[in-house]
Amino acid sequence: GGDDMRVSGPRRVTAALFAACLAALVSAAPHDAYEDRHQPLTALDPRTFVDGTSRATRFSGDLISPEGDDASFADDRAAPFAVSVRASRPRASGELECEDTVVVTVTARVAPSDKHWVASYSPPNANVTATAPTKYALLTRDPLYLETGVANLSFKLTCARHAYDFVVFTDDWVVRQGWRQDLVPSAVAVARSDVVTLKDADGPRAPRLVALASTFDTPTESTERGEKKTSSRAAASNGNVSLSPLAVAWSSGRGAEKGARLRWWVEEKKHEVDELVSFETSVETEDVKDVKDVTNKNVYVSYATTRTYSSSDLCGAPANGTGFRDPGYVHVARFGNAFSDVKPGTRVVYELTDDTGATYPSVDAPRLAFRAPRLHVALGDATKTQTREDSFEEALVDDSSNDIDFAKNTNGNENASTTVYPFALALFGDMGRGTEDDATTWQEYGSAAIDVSNALTKLVDSESIDAAFLFGDLSYAVGYGSVWDEFCEQITPWASRVPLLTSAGNHELDGTAAQWQWALSREKEKQTQKRTRDVYGGGDSGGECGVPSSVRFPNPGSLKSTGLGSGGAGGWFVVTLGPFRVVSMNTEADFSFGSAQFRFLEAELSPKRVDRDLTPFVVVVAHRPALVDSSFGRDKPSIVHGDGDANDGSDVGVALALQEHVWPLFVESGVDAFVAGHNHAYQRHCAFLGFQTPNRSTYFDKSGCALFSTQNVYKNPRAPVSLVVGTGGAGFTRHDLGASFVETTQYAFGFLSLVAESSTTMRGRFFGVAGEALDEFVIVVDDRDRDRDRDRDLSSAVTPPRGPRRAGGGVGTPGG
Repeated sequence: GGDDMRVSGPRRVTAALFAACLAALVSAAPHDAYEDRHQPLTALDPRTFVDGTSRATRFSGDLISPEGDDASFADDRAAPFAVSVRASRPRASGELECEDTVVVTVTARVAPSDKHWVASYSPPNANVTATAPTKYALLTRDPLYLETGVANLSFKLTCARHAYDFVVFTDDWVVRQGWRQDLVPSAVAVARSDVVTLKDADGPRAPRLVALASTFDTPTESTERGEKKTSSRAAASNGNVSLSPLAVAWSSGRGAEKGARLRWWVEEKKHEVDELVSFETSVETEDVKDVKDVTNKNVYVSYATTRTYSSSDLCGAPANGTGFRDPGYVHVARFGNAFSDVKPGTRVVYELTDDTGATYPSVDAPRLAFRAPRLHVALGDATKTQTREDSFEEALVDDSSNDIDFAKNTNGNENASTTVYPFALALFGDMGRGTEDDATTWQEYGSAAIDVSNALTKLVDSESIDAAFLFGDLSYAVGYGSVWDEFCEQITPWASRVPLLTSAGNHELDGTAAQWQWALSREKEKQTQKRTRDVYGGGDSGGECGVPSSVRFPNPGSLKSTGLGSGGAGGWFVVTLGPFRVVSMNTEADFSFGSAQFRFLEAELSPKRVDRDLTPFVVVVAHRPALVDSSFGRDKPSIVHGDGDANDGSDVGVALALQEHVWPLFVESGVDAFVAGHNHAYQRHCAFLGFQTPNRSTYFDKSGCALFSTQNVYKNPRAPVSLVVGTGGAGFTRHDLGASFVETTQYAFGFLSLVAESSTTMRGRFFGVAGEALDEFVIVVDDRDRDRDRDRDLSSAVTPPRGPRRAGGGVGTPGG
């Protein structure tokens, strides 16, 4: 709805047409509105729309009579808009391919208005009253539209298994003229384009390198060449526990029957033939040796596990309603046992294929390639974490530890027990989707997420990143399935070439009490695994409740979901990445003292699990921060009304809970850094010791600090350095109040690079989207006894130096 349009000339609408439009609006089923300021698609409610594109209910909008009052009825039936689609840069073949940009031209025979817009739908011919579009654009994005009545708008088309079409909408003038007031917000579809087909739209797309736990299922047999192949579970039971945790996840529109698979080989250097690892005698249970290619390389095939989910697996609207979109299939294939013999730094090449013969990348494009991660086995850990009777901690947390070391068989390999320096991690949260066309959908955030992706790609190109971690609020799909496809394409240029670890944030996992009650009833009905529910009850996932993210982005601690075979437990896990021991929390789940997650943290941070000779640096990552300069929750808790099980979900409330329950453990265990997101800013804090009794009255005080940096150097801090990096692309929250524990605050998009330069020195740089270092600091720990005395000696607490600040200030809306 909106203000009445002002146009010249009479308007003619038949009584039957008016009745049809009105009935469609009035009979719309009631629903619970879902709004999320991070997701522009929530501004549309298809259930209030009217489809005027069918002949029976065609609505001509505000027609301008060409001949005055005597215009014929046929003129009223004439199409008020014309819409056509053409390639922005036509190919010689005449075909459109994935990620091509098209120009959508809309020509109006009515008075141009700022209420006119066009939307893309995929699959085409969708019921616009029941399905959200994938994108939309106001016709006034073309600045000449109001003058000429012609809009030319660019749309980039992501290959997501189906064709597209475009639908033009006007506002609901008919209804508002009938009621003489704007009671019903609505839109009327008045024109639809021809179907736009993309070449191989259902083929393999969007690969991302991921890490898997040993419990992640793999296919039980091969379907190619009759080769015998056993499952990972069978291999483990036979004593073979050397499965590589490195895998590729990708999407397609083809099910398991099409034999989706990963083909990989080691690139042979022309003058360094000795660096090519020979696999002539190393074909094991997880790899099937295929024919040698024309360059005489040994090519290996790993068959994929194939999964999907349906609307009935999702816990609420809009995810299981207007936002649902066919997710196709997600395929996951390990590199397998032979990969364990590849030397760190060796260039590995791979491609994706299936029984149809389709490949990704296409046959005329370069293959995908990456450097084998410079990773090592922590002494004995790989075996212990695979054998329940040998690991009390693993039994204690219900198989939750899933300690992943990117295991390597020693087999005489160099670096099998030696850490390689330097080693770089890229860390950030809160990314979302950026825009690079005229679609209004993402204009609020602009191109920030794309700019961050481009900056990461440049560092990957220069081999300056060894692994990446995106800790929560990945896509901000919040129930709109098409956004996941857009997001996966956005990150492909870098996520296909370095291991990407992910964890859940509130916009992946959080549901309402009613949604979790429904999920529980479904678990009982189908006898599936119990879901890991969030403890805040805010419904921030838009009814996803962790399902799409855990299927599309498997990780070592994949959430228990709906019996989809995701494996894992509550979303918490540990990985050993070069010299880093990275502990990933799930701050959406219970982490209180004595909980499963607390016991996991206690076990994994114990001296017998952390070998400081191999992993001198321990970093804890989480979505929500344990220390953050934020006005949200400064004065009082924020608890969902009517949910007796909900915890305080405010920034300060969650931080106080983390400080009370787990921070003492981090201090005692010698954690070097705690990195989180949720608040959309970059903040670097003191080395934080904490308070004996955390509370709001002392929260913003510096007295909890053990050490401030001197010229940006933390020399032997006795507590973790705290950082907030919620800068992946989502709009800034600007909640800071100038808390005394803060050393610097940046409102800039980018990511944190943590580089282990030696066993005693870790350098951090916050990179902006232009590749510039906006902040830099160093943590030096050369006292290997790591004495973390809990007695309060705050003589080292000094007034913090202030780095560059662009303060938002004031009391703002909740972050995340």
